[in-house]
Amino acid sequence: MLNEIRQSNLTPSQYIERISGQQESEPQYKIDDLSDDELFLLDLESRVGELSDEVAAQALATAKQNEELFNK
Repeated sequence: MLNEIRQSNLTPSQYIERISGQQESEPQYKIDDLSDDELFLLDLESRVGELSDEVAAQALATAKQNEELFNK
């Protein structure tokens, strides 16, 4: 539990609020309404945290270099 709190970069009270459901949840998206590029970037941000527009565009361009892998 301590490692989870450290990795989340939250205070213990913020962490407790998050797991108890009192804190606002992340925005909900309808997957069918999003493009493949948007889905890729949302997934990437969920894994690594917030990205600048420049870094996100670079990551997307790099991922698209292997079209077969990007489509999967």
